[in-house]
Order: sequence, then C-alpha cells, then structure tokens
Amino acid sequence: MARVALVSGASSGLGRSLALELAGRGWDVAIGARRVDDLSTVAAEVETRGVRAFAQRLELRSEASIEEFVSGAAETLGPIQLLINNAGVAIPGALAEQSVEELRTVLETNLVGPLLLTRAVVQSWTEPDEPRTIVFVSSSQATDTTPHLLPYGASKRAVEYVADGLRSELRDRQARVLTVRLGAVETPFRSDFDVERAQAMVKFWREAGMASPNRGSDRMPPETVAAAVADCLGKPFSPFVELLDLRN
Repeated sequence: MARVALVSGASSGLGRSLALELAGRGWDVAIGARRVDDLSTVAAEVETRGVRAFAQRLELRSEASIEEFVSGAAETLGPIQLLINNAGVAIPGALAEQSVEELRTVLETNLVGPLLLTRAVVQSWTEPDEPRTIVFVSSSQATDTTPHLLPYGASKRAVEYVADGLRSELRDRQARVLTVRLGAVETPFRSDFDVERAQAMVKFWREAGMASPNRGSDRMPPETVAAAVADCLGKPFSPFVELLDLRN
C-alpha cells in the first residue's frame, strides 16, 4: 500500500511542486487549497504519476473545513503518514497601516490554521504507532527580522516554536517533526501584494540599508526546493533531523 501525504496550499507554487514530487516517489497525495479549479488540475497531474489523489477545498481559517479535509483524505486514501504545512500568506505594509482583518488573515492562516490542521492529523492517528512526519514550511524571515512584513515573520517564528515543542510531544509516537526554513522561492506568493505597499516596502529597505530577501533571478525554483524536501524525507527515519535550511 502506498504511503499517504497531505499537502496544504497545493494549488500552485511550492505546494504544487511538493505534491508532484511526492507523487513521483510513490506517495498517494491529498491536496488542499482555496482555489478549487487549480487544485483539480494538480490532482490530475498527480494521478499521471500512477498514484491516487484526493483534492478538496481547504480554508485554513475554518475549523470545519480543516476537519472535513483531513477526514475526507483519510477515508479516501488511508492513514496519513506525512503532513506538509505549506500554505501561507503575507501582506506587506508597516504595522501601523495594516487593518485588524489583515493582521488576522496572516496570523490565522500561517499559525492558527497549521495548528488546527496538525491537531486534526495527529488525532486521526488511530492505528498502532509507526514512523510519521509533520513538516512546517517556515521562512528565513523567522530569524531575519523584516520591517513591513512583521506579522508574516512573527507567524513563521511562532511556527518554528510550535515545531520545537511538538517534536518533544510526539517523540514517543515515532513521529518526526521537520522545519523547512526557506529563502525566496520563485512562486506566485507575491502576486497578490498591493503594488503601492510593496514599492514602499522595498523603498524602506533601501533607505534603511537593508538587503532585500527577494533577490530577483536568484529565487529558488520550487521544483528544486520540493526535491530537496523529498530527499530529506526519504532519509532513514530519525527524530534528530530537525531543520532543513534552504537559502537563495
């Protein structure tokens, strides 16, 4: 029986690349995202690799959506051995100019959502303990403070804290917890940025003498990142591998 992986934010970008890379290595893949049409396309691509796909709309700001997604994936594909918390969002702008809704969007999507998704997956582990892995996709901004993206960086730093604590909580269950800390990846992640705010952000960095974390053509291809993550997951099981740090 094929192993089962669950990937959030899988309709495009890194999530899509992760789903396809895992499928190419024999994993059945459950994929979730808000953009259902794009998700269906990715599911079809997964199945061309000769494995099964489960695709369903996933809204990380909705507990009901998370519960339905995890239960549907487990019922369709079987017990989940791998969770990749990939979905995330950033909204540029100085803290004082961000609305309460914008702050909640970032923190709920990047922190509360992965917490709820991880909880649901762990609660689904009803079979005898076996090697399982939970991955949290983080960012270099968890450690490199970036003005005008403070809520995003704060959410990623908090996610790494959660990963560290969860690693201890799940050690007796043969569960590995891996943090993947990334530099800039070539994805549509920034396509929804407000142009004026994004320009003001870059202007601030330049005036402050800060190096931009977004280094143009130096961004990492998502396929390369996905392959590196899959390579790490393919290593012999070890709870002592805690961080995969990929920088452009």
